[in-house]
Amino acid sequence: MTDPVSLVFGIAPIFLACVQGFLALKQKTYLLRHHRREIDWLRTKVEVQTHCFKGEIHHLIIDTFDTRMAQLLIRDDDHAHWRSRILEDTLANYMGELYTEFIKAIQGVRVASVRIETKLVIFAPPDVKSSSFQAVKDMFRIAFKRQEYYEDIRALKEWIAELKRIRKLAKKHSEAKTKKPHKEYTNNEPTARLFATVQHYKAIQRLSLDFQALLQERDRLLFHVSSQQLGPMRPGESPDQKPVGYSDGPIPESQKISPQGHVSSITKKSDASDFGSEFAGSDASSSGGIESLCRQLNACSVTSASGTGPRHLSYIDVHRQQFMFEPKPADTPNLGSWDTHRITSLIELLNHRVRDVMLDHERILLALALVRGTLVNHSTLGWSQGCVVEGISFFSKTHADIDVGMLLKTLHITIQVGNRIAPGTDMKGGSVTVAVSEDDLEYKFGIRNLVLYRLGVALLSIGLWSKVNWEDVSAVRRGAAALDSFGRKFSHAVKRLIYGDFGVDTVDLYEKRLQVEILRTVIVPLEKLAELHRLAEPERWPGQAAPNW
Repeated sequence: MTDPVSLVFGIAPIFLACVQGFLALKQKTYLLRHHRREIDWLRTKVEVQTHCFKGEIHHLIIDTFDTRMAQLLIRDDDHAHWRSRILEDTLANYMGELYTEFIKAIQGVRVASVRIETKLVIFAPPDVKSSSFQAVKDMFRIAFKRQEYYEDIRALKEWIAELKRIRKLAKKHSEAKTKKPHKEYTNNEPTARLFATVQHYKAIQRLSLDFQALLQERDRLLFHVSSQQLGPMRPGESPDQKPVGYSDGPIPESQKISPQGHVSSITKKSDASDFGSEFAGSDASSSGGIESLCRQLNACSVTSASGTGPRHLSYIDVHRQQFMFEPKPADTPNLGSWDTHRITSLIELLNHRVRDVMLDHERILLALALVRGTLVNHSTLGWSQGCVVEGISFFSKTHADIDVGMLLKTLHITIQVGNRIAPGTDMKGGSVTVAVSEDDLEYKFGIRNLVLYRLGVALLSIGLWSKVNWEDVSAVRRGAAALDSFGRKFSHAVKRLIYGDFGVDTVDLYEKRLQVEILRTVIVPLEKLAELHRLAEPERWPGQAAPNW
């Protein structure tokens, strides 16, 4: 009798071979019956890989070219720039040493794609009814060469994955070249330039006092009285009813001042009307200029009668060096044709539709002006006790549309001449009703810095283009969480200001570290965002939802 163990070991391999043969036969039978479905599935997989390849190329184009050129190339596959030498040179310059590997990956994708397309093209088209002979040929090809097709598709996927790896590595190398310095404060650029700007801000902050105190700061006067309202005054009469405005703009060309205090020449102002964010330094000769200003004020006071209209005064006898933090145009518009009697508050702009007032990048420039102005003038006694947009004004023409360029150049705050502004009053001398005390804001709602919080509310109002009650902290925080008008960068800047979250262990605006962080995390990103919107605006309507930049 045969040994049972030997019998089992002899029959088992035969049985397993039969099972494997049956499964293979079953699979082949299934492919023979559903060969059209399998062919369509192979074509779909190849099409998916084609889209993946195009997506990688589009990502590379976006990383390499500017927004406008990238959009042209992505939208038009037959664009002439695809075949130009400029495209190759730009990609080679962007990718550096990886360009050779990139070319190799492109060639690998091309070879794999041609191989699989050549094998699939012999099958009958999906929308054509094939003959019986063609159908039989397709059945046997897909049944016995299916694995070969899948291997070709796998090779195509591997080359596309290699292309993706090269693209990401090239992007990292490009970002490393333009990486910002570490937060640790060193003498390297651009941190050193930020520190220099902070020193300029601090120099102006020391002089953010009431007008009488400014007259006493003879040797350190860094700004001038601009041509804004000066009400009728007489010796011994309080001028509080008619405040005089000032701005930290650059010194204009020489002007003639009439005995009545009228300005008879055109005042030139530069883009530094963000409350003087572009210069610092003073000449020692400013002492005599202050005395001249005092004499002019006295002459204006003596010659003005109680029934006369507003007088204008410009102080231009101060010469100083200019701190060029940003390049400025040589030619700037003048205010000669502008009615400087008509002063409009920024808050009034929110009563109109945004597309009737300004474009998106102009709103960001306005927000930038408010941030810079706050850094300079937050210690001024006349600084707004409420939302910043309620305390900042600009000149406007009578019966004319808003000129945003001139709006940005004539932004100013108004202070009282003489007596200090009492707590609880606004810049126009009116009372301010504060429903929430500062203690409640600090200890109940966790507002670490009221000045930055109110500035954040002002930027939130610009982003939402609606009035936001800064005293309603809950509504402010809900609005900040829902803000998406200008994308991620603007939203993050607003939240940092509202929550006072700048990653430093102080909330004192006099601290250099906090000022540098505001410049780095708010001003610099908003400048870049304004440029992005300026480039993208021709393709979008004003007020349209922005990309998530």
